[in-house]
Amino acid sequence: MKYSISLILAAMAIVLAIGCDNDKAEGESTFISGEIMNPAKKYVLLDTPDDERDTIRLEGNQFMQKYDKLSPGYYRLITGNRSTGFYLEQGDSIYLKFDETDEEADIVISGRGAERNRYLQQRAADEMAVSKVMRALYKKDEDVFLKAMDSLEGARLESLDKVGSTAAGERFYELEKARIKFDIGLKTLRYPEYHRYLAQDTAYQPSKEFMESFNDITVNDTAWLAIPEFERYAMELLQKNAMEEYQGMSKQEQDATDLVALEFEEVDEVADKKAVREFLMYHILQKQLKYYGPGEVVDSLIDKFRERCQRGKYISRIGEMRENWRRIEPGNKAPGFRYPDMEGEEHALEDFRGKYVYIDVWASWCGPCRRQIPHLEELINDYSGKNIVFMSVSVDENKQAWEDMVQEKDMKGYQLYAGGWEAKIARKFMINSIPRFILIDPAGKIVDSNAPRPSSDEIRQLFKEKGI
Repeated sequence: MKYSISLILAAMAIVLAIGCDNDKAEGESTFISGEIMNPAKKYVLLDTPDDERDTIRLEGNQFMQKYDKLSPGYYRLITGNRSTGFYLEQGDSIYLKFDETDEEADIVISGRGAERNRYLQQRAADEMAVSKVMRALYKKDEDVFLKAMDSLEGARLESLDKVGSTAAGERFYELEKARIKFDIGLKTLRYPEYHRYLAQDTAYQPSKEFMESFNDITVNDTAWLAIPEFERYAMELLQKNAMEEYQGMSKQEQDATDLVALEFEEVDEVADKKAVREFLMYHILQKQLKYYGPGEVVDSLIDKFRERCQRGKYISRIGEMRENWRRIEPGNKAPGFRYPDMEGEEHALEDFRGKYVYIDVWASWCGPCRRQIPHLEELINDYSGKNIVFMSVSVDENKQAWEDMVQEKDMKGYQLYAGGWEAKIARKFMINSIPRFILIDPAGKIVDSNAPRPSSDEIRQLFKEKGI
């Protein structure tokens, strides 16, 4: 006999309503399910602690995902307009209910594992409030800042203790204590650079007391690899150490050095456990390939990584990312796309064969994108009548926001709407940050899939080299 998902969910809701956090058996399946009022899409995305992304289809406005074996840790559910983080362990069954169109309304969580996730909701709300005062705190003197961080850490530990290890589970309780420590550590790690800039105190140097505040924070522990704040803290620590080493070099040494290579070397300085080293090396390469792409230095680091890493999942993911970039290297045929303009007329990349095409992938909410608009307009004016077409492709989710910006700025060139980050152009060209500029030649082949920005001198030099 077949049962619809709605009937299954209704039955589950009754079970969840009477379930409790600790009432679960070893090896029991884990469920994540829920109801979304006014869903923007026909599916939801679930990011897992293993860096996987599962797609869960909606039936009407309901969804359900079952895991017979689950990695305990922090997950994130992503819908069209909202996202929420939560924690899952084997045997949990949590049920989420929210309105997609009301971003201010709480996401209601019930079922086994709900109590600790309600704590996480409050923790996220508290962090939102803290983020609004951090700029002012970074302007304060060091002693004031450190006292504020001590108070914040104490308040967060007190909030966690109110839930308690019995109700929350011992593993979650210990992870949250570490998560609080890494979050405070990250805020503190950023203080010197932010203070110099915001307080205009360029002579500031951290005191001995300030440096000692990091003594009880270690990145050399495999237990913390599941904590998002651990990754952020460790990565910024590597960047900070690499930058300090770089700044201590002569100009000649700097010219021969790549910062990402220094970050890679710093891994051995901060960690001696193999699993931690593999984790850090993987995330350095993942970030580089995700946002900046490969190059001679990165390719050499990938080779070193393959020699030192024994975790097959890390190696295959980095290999896959590198292969995706290889498909859009110079000389390869550009992936095609077709999008509508303001009047609804569709334009395909191949429609412009015989001309160079300079593509700006942007969004109305993106500050750096907006700052490039005047420079792009200069290019359009200066190269009017030349063998080149200028095309701006928006990845705005909100079509009206795109239309309003195009009209407000009186933007020139072909203005096309791709409709969000999941658009083909973003996926095929490995676009994970914007603005992103791409140059295609008259034969439809890629000149540069990560071309210089309009504000740079390099773009005009590239145009000159191509005879534009």
